[in-house]
Amino acid sequence: GLVGMQVSATQYALEAEDRGRAALFADDLAAQMRLSRSVSLSVDQIDDWTDRVRGVNPRTGDPTGLGLPNANVDVNADPAANRAVITITWRHPSQAEGAESRLVTEVVLSAEEVL
Repeated sequence: GLVGMQVSATQYALEAEDRGRAALFADDLAAQMRLSRSVSLSVDQIDDWTDRVRGVNPRTGDPTGLGLPNANVDVNADPAANRAVITITWRHPSQAEGAESRLVTEVVLSAEEVL
């Protein structure tokens, strides 16, 4: 029983760490949108960010060890509404196939932020 509890505690700690990292990645992209005053970022900006989420150095292609395991991203921007939905999914190697974790962040730029 004690060993099972320790395994569960380790899994919860890994999930919390990954979820915090996903939130930081989503916040990074939201900040880029605010700095550019648009939810529509260039393909290069999105690709570089995606590489970082996946733990790959955008310049060299080398693994950094800082990304999320088995990560996939989706950025759905609606420039007319100044709104974007950022979805990051990942699966830690210890999780079963189909048991992905997901973080969804909505970015809405105010009229003042896009001027």
